[in-house]
Amino acid sequence: EFFLLGLGIILFVIVGALSLASIENVPPDLVDNAAVLGALSLITALIFIADLLMTTPGQKNPSRQHDGTQTYKDPGKF
Repeated sequence: EFFLLGLGIILFVIVGALSLASIENVPPDLVDNAAVLGALSLITALIFIADLLMTTPGQKNPSRQHDGTQTYKDPGKF
């Protein structure tokens, strides 16, 4: 999971940076599209970074699951 998130961060940052850097080279009617694509790519990279930082390293079992044993004891029976 960490590898794929890291790869996604790198690729989205590259795409966003290239889109924003090439704004002056695109036709005037496509400047808005290039700016939106670059901004959305960088926002997606930030979301990937937040997801990477929020995961707990070494957490194998995220929640304790019920093992199927009965824990209730009837007070009348010993």
